[in-house]
Amino acid sequence: MPLFTILGTDSTVGRRLACELRGHGHQVQTLSDDAAPGGHRALGHVVFALAPTDDPSPMSSASGPPPLDRLAGLLQGARFESLLYVSSTCVYADGDRADEEAPLPLEPPDPSRLAWLTGESMCLATQAPTVRVVRLAQVVSAEGDGGDGWVAQLGREAAHGRIVLRGSLQSARDYVHIDDVVRMLPAIAMRGRHRLYNLASGRQTTHAEWAERLVRRYGCRVEVVADAPLQRTAPIDITRLREEFGFTPWPALEVLPLPAADRWMRAAAGPQPPMVHLPLHERTPCSRSLQAACSAYTR
Repeated sequence: MPLFTILGTDSTVGRRLACELRGHGHQVQTLSDDAAPGGHRALGHVVFALAPTDDPSPMSSASGPPPLDRLAGLLQGARFESLLYVSSTCVYADGDRADEEAPLPLEPPDPSRLAWLTGESMCLATQAPTVRVVRLAQVVSAEGDGGDGWVAQLGREAAHGRIVLRGSLQSARDYVHIDDVVRMLPAIAMRGRHRLYNLASGRQTTHAEWAERLVRRYGCRVEVVADAPLQRTAPIDITRLREEFGFTPWPALEVLPLPAADRWMRAAAGPQPPMVHLPLHERTPCSRSLQAACSAYTR
């Protein structure tokens, strides 16, 4: 079976990917923080899932060389069959398009986006056709995966009875299910015909949809800050993955399974929190469950 070397196994993506690969009989190894990639034995298929910044996020390196230095060491001196650099769709920023051939916005990027772009440039500047980049949308995972994203945080708040939205109910972005991520990363690493891929759901999910799902799951109250901004980006294009791999994404909302119907009906029959009074531009079609769970909230 193919050998995989994963950097970033302390992240949700890296941890789940390692488990998935081992479950299918693949050999999986990791590099310690102080390992010299050039002097390491053959690495097989490398998946570089370390965030390029030095912030204390679950995808950042806790010690040892900065992630981009480690990437440079791999590209310059390591022996591998392929290297897949896990980047982010945030590189598209507020551009009009979000496909792999789209020109990226020229305005000065924020430090995080600049770091992702630097890592991508290091990979795509090599001549090796097996060095590839995959841009991930916001990854969502089940509660048991210890997710660290926005949806995971909302879930933790909902479990305590209240969520606070700081963006408009109409705000939306692309969220990709963790199961799709761990399924597609090995396929791209071993069989990808292109150097760059978007890995996303291809569909934008609104704050209203997440809020409704959380209300139905937890019976929580939803609060929206006053003058919450509308946050939207261009839809992420996944045509390349669909055509090359027959990729059909899993609905991101399914990371929050609904409770049994009788439990929901009992919750719906109980006392309901007051309705939010939103400005006209905030009004959006939503179910009674969401309307009943919303309340005005001002900091």
